Amino acid sequence: MKIAVVGLGVIGTSMALALKAALRESSEVEIVGHDPDGERVKRARSLGALDKSHWNLPASCENADLVLLDLSLEEMETTLAAIGDYLKEGCVVLDTSPLKHAALEMAGRLLPAHVAFVGGHPVSQALARSAEPAAALMQGAVFYLVVSESASRETLAMASNVVEAVGARLHFIDAAEHDGLMAASAQLPLVCALELFSALQATAGARERIQAVGSELAAMGSMLVPGGLPAGASARALLANRENLLRWLDAYAAELAQVRVCVEAGDTPALERHLNAALETCATWLAGASAEEPTSGAVEPSSAWRSMFLGDGGASLRGALGRRRKGQSKGDR
Repeated sequence: MKIAVVGLGVIGTSMALALKAALRESSEVEIVGHDPDGERVKRARSLGALDKSHWNLPASCENADLVLLDLSLEEMETTLAAIGDYLKEGCVVLDTSPLKHAALEMAGRLLPAHVAFVGGHPVSQALARSAEPAAALMQGAVFYLVVSESASRETLAMASNVVEAVGARLHFIDAAEHDGLMAASAQLPLVCALELFSALQATAGARERIQAVGSELAAMGSMLVPGGLPAGASARALLANRENLLRWLDAYAAELAQVRVCVEAGDTPALERHLNAALETCATWLAGASAEEPTSGAVEPSSAWRSMFLGDGGASLRGALGRRRKGQSKGDR
């Protein structure tokens, strides 16, 4: 079995490392990586995430059973257009982009009919762009999957087994709900951070303010590390999700307006109530994200679940994982 990882950022490299750990150097599975950034390729190879890398994009995906994409929307469009004619029949393409409606539209337009596409997106507080890739980053991450109603049992088996193999929590969701969640939890914070720095730069005294950057501004800026806009923050991504984003921009503006009213009036009790309520909400959200019970859309990715819904229609990754686990249990005895 061949797995091609296109885009060796934090997510792509971490998923490759997690698959490597799950398969324990199985000779049945080969992981091939591609990224136009040579430094990323070197990093992935030095970490042991790849069996090999290939500078040529179509060649890296040719004859692959599974193609994992760690790309922005802009990169994904050009990539799908480039690799479509080289993907074999039955290949499954699993993306990890932050917007699923746009990803599904691209796949439907650019991939041939004999290739299956599954929209995926791992979400975790640990998956920051500045993080060092590691298999552990995938452990416990919520992994959203958007699967078309026409997807085969084999396609569903392949995608769900990848999620289980990397140690993430499988959560089926439709594209509209996913993109609504991302507008609130990812795009709004990124826009707020970007525009905060724009506001600080826009008036006289910016040079002095730069010298006064402390932990507060640094924390906001950590989302905006150099090297291009974060995923989901490009103009194209924001406009692709504009209806959802507009709703949350309005909600945020309303909260800021309340703070402004309190500050302008010098209303200490009201401002304290507002700030304390916001602080309590913040603490609850940050502490409860990883401990949250799966919602009605979540599925425990167990063998029993796969057997119930998929029968024997799994893919070769499932077989490799099964044989690896059997060997482990014999060793344990």
